[in-house]
Amino acid sequence: PAYVIHTSGSTGRPKGVEIGHGALAHFVAGATRRYGLRREDRVLQFAPLHFDASVEELFLTLCAGATLVIRTEEMTQSVPRFLADCARLDISVLDLPTAYWHELACTLSTGTAVLPAGVRAVVIGGEPALPERAERWRKAVGTSVALFNTYGPTEATVVATVADLHDPALAPGDVPIGLPLPGTRAAVVAGELYLLGDNLALGYRGAGPAEDARFASLAALPGGPRAYRTGDLVHVGEDGRLRFRGRADDEFKISGHRVHPAEVENALLTHPRVVAAAVVGQTLPDGSRSLVAHLVAGPPAPSAAEVRAHLRTRLPTAMIPSAVELHDHLPRTGSGKIDRQALRTPVHPEAPTAGSPLERTIVGIWQRSLGNAAVTAADDVFDLGAHSLQAIQVANRIGIELDRDIRVAWLFQYPTPAELARFLDDRPLTPAGLPAPLLDDRPTTPTAGLPAPLLDGRPTAPASLPAPLPDGRSTAPAGLPASLLDDAVLDPDVRPGTRRGPAVPRRILLTGATGFVGAHLLAELLTATAAEIVCAVRAGTTGEAERRLDRALEHHDLALPQTVRRRVTAVPCDLARPGLGLRPDVLGELADTCDAFFHNAATVSILREYGTLRAANTESTRQLLRLAAARAVPLHYVSTLSVAPPASHRPEVPEAFLPPHAGLRYGYQQSKWASERLLEQAAERGLPVSVHRLGRVVGPPGTGYVNAHDFLWSVLRAGIPAGIVPELFEDEIWTPVDYVAKAVVHLGLHATGPVFHHAAVPRTRLSDLYDWVEEYGYPLRRLPLPERRDALPRTAGAAATTLAFFDSHTTSGSDAPDLRLGHVHTDNVRTGLRGSDISCPPVGRDLVFRYLDRCVATADLPAPARGEPRPAPPAK
Repeated sequence: PAYVIHTSGSTGRPKGVEIGHGALAHFVAGATRRYGLRREDRVLQFAPLHFDASVEELFLTLCAGATLVIRTEEMTQSVPRFLADCARLDISVLDLPTAYWHELACTLSTGTAVLPAGVRAVVIGGEPALPERAERWRKAVGTSVALFNTYGPTEATVVATVADLHDPALAPGDVPIGLPLPGTRAAVVAGELYLLGDNLALGYRGAGPAEDARFASLAALPGGPRAYRTGDLVHVGEDGRLRFRGRADDEFKISGHRVHPAEVENALLTHPRVVAAAVVGQTLPDGSRSLVAHLVAGPPAPSAAEVRAHLRTRLPTAMIPSAVELHDHLPRTGSGKIDRQALRTPVHPEAPTAGSPLERTIVGIWQRSLGNAAVTAADDVFDLGAHSLQAIQVANRIGIELDRDIRVAWLFQYPTPAELARFLDDRPLTPAGLPAPLLDDRPTTPTAGLPAPLLDGRPTAPASLPAPLPDGRSTAPAGLPASLLDDAVLDPDVRPGTRRGPAVPRRILLTGATGFVGAHLLAELLTATAAEIVCAVRAGTTGEAERRLDRALEHHDLALPQTVRRRVTAVPCDLARPGLGLRPDVLGELADTCDAFFHNAATVSILREYGTLRAANTESTRQLLRLAAARAVPLHYVSTLSVAPPASHRPEVPEAFLPPHAGLRYGYQQSKWASERLLEQAAERGLPVSVHRLGRVVGPPGTGYVNAHDFLWSVLRAGIPAGIVPELFEDEIWTPVDYVAKAVVHLGLHATGPVFHHAAVPRTRLSDLYDWVEEYGYPLRRLPLPERRDALPRTAGAAATTLAFFDSHTTSGSDAPDLRLGHVHTDNVRTGLRGSDISCPPVGRDLVFRYLDRCVATADLPAPARGEPRPAPPAK
């Protein structure tokens, strides 16, 4: 070998990487040309000689005939001192660790120092460059100084890819790692980057087969060439450039979400007082998982609540860190990278000492669940970042600790440990050991968490349904929230305006475009129309709204060609705020220019009560109806079949608006029904509205994509490793998401309803589904819910959370949730789709196999233990 560099990689164990003479020669030749090094350059030797960045500085400089300037230790005592010395030494090329360049960019952006006039090029590498720092650099330095962002593991000889960050084709905030150097090739397999070519190392000195397996033949390419598996996740853009997405081994799952720390860090750095950020995933001693944000902040330092509020406008709830810790500086490794291992030490909170014994118990459990020792009895835990699944876990643990059953809904009703303790102290136990029931004490419904409405078609005697009153209100069955019927009255001034929109929409507003169904609706609207699509996205700025939208499309395998993407505009909003969180002039502009509205967004929670959902789910519909009424343009509303009464109340479900009924027991159902009631009154006043009720929406057959939020797939992910699945229901309607999107858009553009049931497919039997899972290779025991509850340990994992909604009934003494629907009419859908080529494919064994293939490939499920599964045929 030409040299050996020891690197710990991701394992922490030093490994000697042997670099051959040929690999070094290829790297030097390619990088010298890419950086444009010249004889007259003066290059600073920044890296210590035991890091491979020093190879770049030494060999490139000397082979180009340039001058190598050795830095002193004193140069890096401060950024201003460093820049002053660079000016004194007449440095023209800086080769810096990205971490140091981040500090440089931050200092330059404050105006307290300037880049020496003689510097013409800066090369950075070693860790991902932050988009926020790139923007600071661009504003402070401009584009006259070349800025090269490099990427490369030691095993590929220092640098494998390079990006010119001043390329005018790059959008603001776009920080690719670029294109391979000459002689280097890159391949992306299942999102992971493989490097090939003459630049690869010879291997690891004295390594065993396991480590040398990182260098192996890549069967995905013709001839199976030798490749190095980097373990890095990348995305290939339309421009062919690679974009770093994180380490495969850094992926951390929170509530079914794959979380990349870099994505959360980028969002943190958009806060004006956050100077540096590192996010790590922690697996706490009890097995629960959480994210912790480590920050360096400028004065006045933001509070943890302020940081989380900032992130809520930019990230999904599961990506909000449970704990925020402030530091004077972040720990660094010898190479200048953030020392994430030093930050990963789990928090072990001391036992709380204040408050009653019950308060201390509850506080301690929340501290352990959140990984946050700062929780007190007076804190609203949801303001501290708690989410629904953590609430399920905590209720479970409190129940174990107190030897009594705790309903998750109580944690939402009493969000501080002190309030919950007072409630439990005042609540007597029944002789059976269960808390005495309260009349208004009902858990809220899962939505994505709830199974799709169950369709068994068994006729029963219909119960009488209440009739509407003259003022638009309805008589209500007992038990509905007091405000529900009042909220379901449309303001009298919402009526069709005198102006009219065009027959063919030129501009369409879509809500919920970052979600599973919404992303496919966006893609279909772009295909079926020539209109501009305005996407209302929960975000604080336009740039963040655009980035959230692009990430969602990419996540759902729907990345758009640039020519099509130009027809999409993202508008930052917050549906839970008055006026959708938009200025009056923006609302007026949308009312004046949007020719159709597709309202797909909703806050989805498995446990929240109606009062916490009304703003985002019901009041947003009221506001959008007001916008649509200005020019009497259509509003198409995506709803759920779960608003219908169960078969025990009504044997058939017509494609029509529904009065209130006793089956509206859960918060999400109630909020969607109230929205439908507003639309019903709008239709009576002559507004063109339609309601699209969906059952279970599953992934498109072509990709096998599985929605991480889907209740039933959560059940399978929890049950398959243990070989235990619950007996939940007989059958239900499954509709692939690409069909749903096509049908909703086609009906919205061409048909009149006003109510459509997207359920015109054969039902999927749960017993068949379990049979197919077993045929795939997973042995299963099918148990009734109580037995399944006892068979699976009550832990913090998915097994303890996915069925908590049902468990809350079996353990509280309340009736099991009545979810079975009678015969669901689909005449309006069938008539509206007649003559089109849109039909719903049935869900069967082959498609389920494709879903399971995808889950195994993405590590959402382990590979079957008993032999190889029978592969599904390719998608047609």
